[in-house]
Amino acid sequence: MNDVVTKPIDPDHLYATLLKWFHVSVAHDVAVTHTLLPVTHSPLTPSLQGGDFEAMALWDASTLFCTVGDDLAVHQRLLNKFSVVACPQVDTIMKAIDAALWDIAADVSHKLKSAARTVGAVRLGAYCEAIEKAGKSADTTQCKSLASAMHTTFVQTNSAISQSLVDATSVCV
Repeated sequence: MNDVVTKPIDPDHLYATLLKWFHVSVAHDVAVTHTLLPVTHSPLTPSLQGGDFEAMALWDASTLFCTVGDDLAVHQRLLNKFSVVACPQVDTIMKAIDAALWDIAADVSHKLKSAARTVGAVRLGAYCEAIEKAGKSADTTQCKSLASAMHTTFVQTNSAISQSLVDATSVCV
């Protein structure tokens, strides 16, 4: 993409930029979805409402259609890369929390949050957001209580993504 969207993200600017580059049908779907949601909630970065992680989707396979279009080869590359990169990030977060290295836990959680949301790992992204916030405030209790659930969610998400990749490969063969 030949555009720049800086942090902090302004949702309206992000959507305008994405819509500029998306295929018309995908852009229309994103625009329609965006108009149906409250301003504080983006279809690309779901917010944590009331701390109910389990109510969130584990993995929303349609997210990649909104973020990168309908090229399934690109989806497969991104999902494969996510699986490879996210595993050591989860391990680093777990070790950082065990060692009370809150800045590392927060930093790696921030990175994993972005990657998770990009591929549609909604619940994992929410756990990472919560760990990032707890890590920044050095909240030991909150970090430790979230860590195990985040790890379990990653395993479940990775399994769902892996199964999706197997299914996609078997359809293509």
